[in-house]
Amino acid sequence: MKKILITGSSGYLGKKLVIYLGKKRSFKIRTLSRRKTNDFNNNVKQVTYSDFSNIFNYKKILENIETVVHLAAYSNESKKTYNKNDFEKINIFFLKKLLKECKKYKIKKFIFVSTSKVYGEHNINGRVFSINSKTNPQNNYSLSKLVGEKIVKIYCKLYKIEFLIIRMPMVYGEKNNKNFRLLENYVKYHLPIPLKNFNNSKSVLHIENFCDFIFKILQINKFKINIINICDNNDLFTYELINFFIKKYNSKNLKIYLPINLIKYSLYLIGKKNIYEKLFLNNKISNSSAKFFYNWRPKYSFKDYI
Repeated sequence: MKKILITGSSGYLGKKLVIYLGKKRSFKIRTLSRRKTNDFNNNVKQVTYSDFSNIFNYKKILENIETVVHLAAYSNESKKTYNKNDFEKINIFFLKKLLKECKKYKIKKFIFVSTSKVYGEHNINGRVFSINSKTNPQNNYSLSKLVGEKIVKIYCKLYKIEFLIIRMPMVYGEKNNKNFRLLENYVKYHLPIPLKNFNNSKSVLHIENFCDFIFKILQINKFKINIINICDNNDLFTYELINFFIKKYNSKNLKIYLPINLIKYSLYLIGKKNIYEKLFLNNKISNSSAKFFYNWRPKYSFKDYI
């Protein structure tokens, strides 16, 4: 039975992953988070610290652990708005400390969950992001994750720890998922929708596909490649998501058409460039690296969410 540590287990990804792997009965699971949860079975050993920068006993966290799945991070999805120093505190400085302790406790493998946002907020000239695409982070979160990737590469090579960096897009998989909340609320309150303008698409990742990939990776003896992208096979069109919410709430939103440049300049004018990029531009990645090197096939799609 393999012994693994999952950090950030009180977050959405971490919680779902622990529950998923717990059902497989192939692992002895230890978790590190800021607070305990009652969602895990009694076989999961939970270690908690309210402040990761003040961890004083890494022995109870890492002793006898073979593989670390590192999810703990400040992210853009947090309710609180973090500044650059906040991101650096957890996403960079804590990561460095954790890796140094991994050497001390002879950790064999380190899996670092990153984001496809390290490539940028949208595709350029219609080019889908691949693992060979240039990185171009646009905010504190994606920049901190890219720095984190570089730290993992340097430290793991130095300490002879096998590592895998996973870049992935927006994750979904349950009702009222916060990733969809902006559009959901827009529809919910019967606001006019320029539906014809929403002809863009984005790569997304069903939570079950994420868990399935981690499960597969944990059973591999040696990583064939150190950076990969994972996502669903099918991209999600924004208008599909809007129509889903319209049906869900039986909403009578007025469907209108506005010149795309008018929308763009209006949002830029009020300092909402990020909303324009999220709602109207493509952001697609290729999962061919995961398919080719790890023989992985996503089992779920947005239709399973519906």
